[in-house]
Parts: sequence; C-alpha cells; structure tokens
Amino acid sequence: MFHPNTKSITVEANVLHFLYADLHTYPVPDFLNLCTKSIEVIESKENIVIPGDATKALIDIELQHISQGRFTGQSTLTFPLNEPQIREICITLYQFLSDPFKVMSHLQELDQALGQKMRAHNLTSYNNISPDTNLIAFLGYFIPGPPPDNYQPLIKANFLDILLLERERGDNINKAGYAPKFAGFLERGTADKIVADGELFTEYAKLTRVLLHGSFSHRLLGLAIRESMQKGELKIELSFRQLLEFLTKITLTYPGLISKSLWDFFIDKIVMLAGDQMRNVNFYTFTCRSPVIFNSLLLCFGQQLNLANLQVYLLDSYYKSVFQMIHRMRVNMEINQIEGRHTITLKRLYLYCMNALMTIDLDPGQLMQEWPFALTLNLRPPRSYQPRSVTGVYQKIPVEKKPGVYPEGWQGFFNYRQQETDSEKNIFIAECQAKGYGSELGAILRHCAKQGMVKEVSECLFLFHANPNAVQLSDGQTALHLIAYNLKDSTKIENYKECTRILIKFGAERKKGLKNYPNATPEAYARRNGYPNWFDDVMKSETEKKETVRKQLRIPYAASGARNPLSVSY
Repeated sequence: MFHPNTKSITVEANVLHFLYADLHTYPVPDFLNLCTKSIEVIESKENIVIPGDATKALIDIELQHISQGRFTGQSTLTFPLNEPQIREICITLYQFLSDPFKVMSHLQELDQALGQKMRAHNLTSYNNISPDTNLIAFLGYFIPGPPPDNYQPLIKANFLDILLLERERGDNINKAGYAPKFAGFLERGTADKIVADGELFTEYAKLTRVLLHGSFSHRLLGLAIRESMQKGELKIELSFRQLLEFLTKITLTYPGLISKSLWDFFIDKIVMLAGDQMRNVNFYTFTCRSPVIFNSLLLCFGQQLNLANLQVYLLDSYYKSVFQMIHRMRVNMEINQIEGRHTITLKRLYLYCMNALMTIDLDPGQLMQEWPFALTLNLRPPRSYQPRSVTGVYQKIPVEKKPGVYPEGWQGFFNYRQQETDSEKNIFIAECQAKGYGSELGAILRHCAKQGMVKEVSECLFLFHANPNAVQLSDGQTALHLIAYNLKDSTKIENYKECTRILIKFGAERKKGLKNYPNATPEAYARRNGYPNWFDDVMKSETEKKETVRKQLRIPYAASGARNPLSVSY
C-alpha cells in the first residue's frame, strides 16, 4: 500500500528475461516448427523499485524541453492563452503525470466501484492471481508472465466501460453514450479533432501492439487527470474539455528541432531508451505519460498501487487477447500440419509469442506486421463494430452476456470465439460469393491473389486461416501460380509483390508444380513473364533482415539485488 506522496515502493518478483533476438525474422512455418522446441529464458528473483518521480534524469531533460521550447497553435484555440500560461500548464501536468503514485491514487474510487460490481457477481473469487511474482522484462517495461494453468477467463459484461461512461458523461465527455473505438492508425488531424470534440477513445486490443498499449489506457488516464483537477490537486485553470483541446492543438518544438503535439508529449509518449537500456530493468522508467508503461503498471503492480480490482479486470482482458493470439497459432499449426503440435503447452506458446513480439523493433508503440498470432492494420474489426463516417473509427455494439466465467475454462472461451470467427467467415464467404470470387476459401484466395487484392488475401490468411497452397482441383494451380502467370499486368505489380510476400510468409510454395506438369511452378511462370528473380527480389528485405538480426541478445541485465539467475527452459 502507498500514500500519494510515496517516494518509491519495492516489489520482489520472479522475472523472466528473453534470450532470442531473431524470432520475428522466421517465415510462419519455420516459427511454428520452432515452437515445438523448448524456449530458453533467464529467470531470477529481483527487487523492482518503482520511484514516485519516474526517472529523475529524464524529468530534468524534458522539463528543459518545456522551459526552452517554442509553442505554436495558440491561435486555433477557442479560448485565450499566452505562452507563459501554456508553459506553466505544461510543467504542472508533466510533474503530475511523471509520478505514478499521484496518478494512481485518483483511480482508487473507480477501483472500489469496479470491485463492488465484480463481487456482486462473484467474479473476484475464481482466480487468485498475483502476476507481480511472475513478470517478463520487456522493452523498457514489464509485462505479465503466463497465467496459472487453472486460470478461468471471466465474462465481465463491460463493467469497466459502463463505469467509465458514467463518470465521463458527468464531465461532458463521450456525450453520445459510448466511447469511439479506434482500430489502426488514424490521420493525426482526424484523431485530434475527435479528442478535441470531447470524445475519449478506446483501442482495438487485438491489433498486436495495442495489446501492450492497453485498450482503456487513455480513458483511465483521463479520469485520473479529471479527478485531480476537480480536487484542486492538479492546478490547471481550464476545464477538462479545454485541456483536451489544448493538448491536441498546441505543438511543442524543442532543441533539436523536434516537434510534437502536446497530446503526443503528455498522453501518448513513446519512451525510448538507448540501446541495451531497453532491456536493462535498472533503466526502466515508470512515467504515466506512456500508455504502454501506464498499462504495464496496472497489469503488473495493481495490487501494490491499491488498484487490485482494476488489475484483475485488465489482466483478464489481456490474457483473453493473448490467448486468442495463441488460438490463431494453434489453428495455423493445424493448417501447416506441424509435428508435435498437440503437446505444446499454452505457457510455451505465450513465451514464444511475446519473445517474437519483443524483437520486432525497438518502438513499444508500433503495431506489428503480420504474424501467425497477430492481426494487421488492413484487417477490419468484427461486424459488431459499426463503422463511423471516419475510416478506422467504430462504435462497438455491446453483446449482452451474463457475468460469470466461461465453462470449461480456456477451451470454453476458445469455443465461444470460434463461433464468432465461423460466423464472420461465413459472412465473408457469402459476400465474396456474391461478387463472383468463389464459394470456398481456397477459391477466394486464388481469385483475390490473381487480382492483386491485398486486403482480401490478408483476410483469407490471417482471419480465416485459408491454406496458402490451396489448389484448383482441375489443374493444381495455387494463388502463387496465378500471381506469377499474371505478372505481365504491370498495373498490379506492387500489389502482386505484397500478395506474394504475405503468401510466402504463410508457407506458400514457390516450387510447387501443376498436377500433370510438375515443372510448371510459380518460379517458372514468373521467369517466363520476364521476372526470373521475382521471389528472391520480393523476399529480399525479409532475407536481409534475417541475416543481420540472427543473433542472441546479450545476457540481459537483472535488477539491482537480483538473486540466483538461472537458465530455464519451458
């Protein structure tokens, strides 16, 4: 437990450190095969210190940016502010958001209300989880370790969304009665306008890196800011609606000629550390200005921050998103007929997925490319998400469910999600059939590849797990055959490149012959059409990346006072 003026707390935890740096470079079938082997990690007991002032050196530098920087955009505000006033607001807000104890203290009332709802439906008695005892050191922050084997996923009936909406509408936020859902990247100006108009959004957590960002992060931080302003602890002479306008319309340019909107600087900050410091827990910062780190604090240390109910609620959502990814892994293993697939534990698949996710790049805010467990930006959310007039913005239509737990644990949860996926797949096939694309997934995949339809090829493979080598029964042609045969259509070359890359990433065979003509391979078709190196050229960037990254991480740094670091296999 802590007081808002706490200087630091120390948490003893069992911490896992990943060793592999190149997992994201593997083609999908190779990665799936790799998962049949044990994954090695370094495991140690560590004392994790969470300071009340984030990282002092970072604060000193960034306060200089505020004090020495130049502000622009004041003329676009609907209320008057001069530069000294802007600078004072920025310093006040910065100091508040850099102290996790002050921020979290303003979520305790919400936590208590959430606890009452969960206890009323007996949702706090099913899982006695304590994730702080089993953490994974990630890129500048921690993520939860695997859930217990006996974990029972909860049916929470949108409790958190309902409680947040009650508080938001009372403060003139999300007056339409729902929070817009963002799925993918929006144009900067589009997102700014939505926020400035008083709409705080959630994000589609199944888009890979949003899992770490947290779907509710911006709304939870918004609540903490509003409460601290109302109690007079955060002394800013603006309404919260005005503060949203201020954050989205004002830009800060500081030495080095770097320009950032104040929203990016204060609310959506990507905290980057230098080189190996990203994997050195002694350099981790705990600022709430980063939604990824803010979410990490709630998931991993909620109990120590007096937010145990929020931790249970968000952890359950996190685990369900993670295990939907693992479910996609298992489906892809079936499609690729991976030997030994039925004996792989959930824990190992989780660790492989998170290790691959960690090594995609060094930017914790980026959404990841296609992967056997991930969704990509060009895929639409389920049809329960009603699109608004702005691309990438949705209204989620809640599905009424009785609070409780999924029967049969994870298998029950997977069965429920599979019903949703099957329904989506049937709708997708019906739509494609109406357009003349075909009546089964293989035919649709071949048609869309032939036409260079990248989005539809992605949906066939990522969402509905089409076989990348599905053949036309009459002659054995695959999607790659059709692409290679049609390379003479120069207007679709770029689309063909992307379709080829995605297909090969998912295991499409470039040397597969036709039924009666074994030498009629996609490579031969491409060569005949004037592209003798088509497949090597398309995959060149993947190959180069694999060669340059193929190495182990340095043995990671443990936190101060780490005890008994061991190499462990799962």
